[in-house]
Amino acid sequence: MRGREQMKKWLMFCLTLLIVITLTACSPDDKGETVTLLLEKGGSTSKIVYSAEGDKVIEQTSENVLTYDTLGVSNQEEAEAVLGKFVIDYEGIEGVSHNIEYHDDQVIESTKVNFEKADPDQIAELTGAITEGNTGNGVSLEKSIEVLESQGYEVVTE
Repeated sequence: MRGREQMKKWLMFCLTLLIVITLTACSPDDKGETVTLLLEKGGSTSKIVYSAEGDKVIEQTSENVLTYDTLGVSNQEEAEAVLGKFVIDYEGIEGVSHNIEYHDDQVIESTKVNFEKADPDQIAELTGAITEGNTGNGVSLEKSIEVLESQGYEVVTE
């Protein structure tokens, strides 16, 4: 049971950070920008890339590489049983693509959110989403980076 609890904590941590929705008013600055954040913890990695115009996030992509050990499972079948529940949450949401690849000893989870197409209210309902303020105002790049850095992520250059 301890492994399952550990896996649930890690999974919720990843999902929370996967879609950090810090929804606040965005500045009118139209300058395009891409910011990449990385977290390495316990043999697993989480990479989030934001594309923004000014402070308004236009697109967010994330890739989480999670070892079976981190998830508290020992093989692909067990990983599918655990993660399958979360895949359903992402189905049918316009502007969101979600994929999980199962490998010999790890899972690679990829998510892409196009905030110009996605409904902010639907995104806010996803497991682990963090929201603040009016969801109609968009996603603040500055606030999102601030939240992720407080969780241990670091801004990296690619």
